[in-house]
Amino acid sequence: MTLGLRPANFSTHNRQATRALFAPFNVNFHIEHHALVSVPYWQLPRLHRLLQQHKAVPNPPSYWQVMRLAASNK
Repeated sequence: MTLGLRPANFSTHNRQATRALFAPFNVNFHIEHHALVSVPYWQLPRLHRLLQQHKAVPNPPSYWQVMRLAASNK
């Protein structure tokens, strides 16, 4: 599934340290948050898994992959 997403529209996969420093409160689940804004932040990982089961969201890149893409101006 190709969505043509820009870096600001990605959800990202982060390790615990990266999540604590750069994406607290599950803000790395960007697509999921905007798809269903009424879902509380602690339920976003569960929503992400559900959307992935239905192939509604792409596999998330890492935070660093998104930063490299954003810096490359692509």
